[in-house]
Amino acid sequence: MKPTEFIINETIGKTISKYVRDIKTDRKGDRFVFPTFAKNDTELPQITIEVEGPTFVDVSASNYLQSETLANGDYKEYYYKKAIYPVKIFCMTVRGIEYEVIYDNKKAFMGNKMICDYWSHDVMQQLRIHRDELLLNFDDFKIEGKPESYEASKVRWTAQIDCVVTIKELWVHEYHNGELIRDYTVSTTIN
Repeated sequence: MKPTEFIINETIGKTISKYVRDIKTDRKGDRFVFPTFAKNDTELPQITIEVEGPTFVDVSASNYLQSETLANGDYKEYYYKKAIYPVKIFCMTVRGIEYEVIYDNKKAFMGNKMICDYWSHDVMQQLRIHRDELLLNFDDFKIEGKPESYEASKVRWTAQIDCVVTIKELWVHEYHNGELIRDYTVSTTIN
């Protein structure tokens, strides 16, 4: 996982862990959000965040930030590229097991598709409510559509939440004798 993708995964994961209640109450530790899928169903229920590679938009000379001349006469130009990262959040639950949840200020037992729907909608709502916190690290954060629960296997229900994260990535042009020799990102997001 590249550094920017790690930052996106960690930021969204920490927001979910902070505001969404883990429905498996006997789990050791607080961890139920992961960057990789469960190896087996005993690790469920869990939330997995998958960050896809970026599409760069708004790449123009107006994104110039600054330049510097090096001791050997070479110089560097710093600029940013706006990057759009598609993010998929998977909420996975086990079929046939019921969990106690608080719904409309009442305790309820939910299982199968209903618990997957409940959990995925809770994740989506908390991300919308706490969008301002996400925008401390991102230029923009959007949720696209509503999650739909489906049977992912004989023992697993899954709901997918599609999101889009927009950030500015810092890039460098290196010149030697006026000729471009390197163009690279330092994989740092800037706001």
